[in-house]
Amino acid sequence: MRKAGLIAAMVALSTVMGASVTCAQNASGFDGFYVGAHGGYGKVDNDGGEDVEGGIGGLHGGYNYVTGAMLIGIEGDYSWSDVSYERSENILGTDVDYSGSLSYFASVRARLGWLYGSRTLFYATAGYSWSEIEVEISASGLGSANESLDLSGAVLGGGVEYKFSNAFSARLEGLHYWGGNEDELGDDEAETNIIRAGLSYYLK
Repeated sequence: MRKAGLIAAMVALSTVMGASVTCAQNASGFDGFYVGAHGGYGKVDNDGGEDVEGGIGGLHGGYNYVTGAMLIGIEGDYSWSDVSYERSENILGTDVDYSGSLSYFASVRARLGWLYGSRTLFYATAGYSWSEIEVEISASGLGSANESLDLSGAVLGGGVEYKFSNAFSARLEGLHYWGGNEDELGDDEAETNIIRAGLSYYLK
């Protein structure tokens, strides 16, 4: 009887432990739809003139499919930007002011990731991006002129994401954007580097 009771207790304990592991795995899963917010820092690398830099913040959302330790997903994001610069110079006795700002940028990207355990995800991401730059030039006594330029091109990056509860995850990622159109800053390409942190909510 004592042996039978011990076996029954061990079976019950194994069942409870197995159920707990299953719940933990389900609770930390990255599969499905998610939405979130992010913020960080951006800098435009421009060989022909000023470095344009500042803060960014925005929203993101997407869908993940998990098979084994591999994750395949798609994500879209939109960010407002305070990435900007100002410069002044005197030309033939006239004060001229230049200013430029990255108004927004957005992208649609694929994500390919590898799960480390059940809560940590390392991923690479690549896709296509759009952005807008506002430019203004003003000269004392002569007025001012402004223009909006649309840039588009590839985006490539990677990051790490950690699922700290059933519904929420935190991430840190870096992205590199190539601007494929005319660049008002004076060179052929406006390449932008972004580093940002984010919080995502999974719609289980």
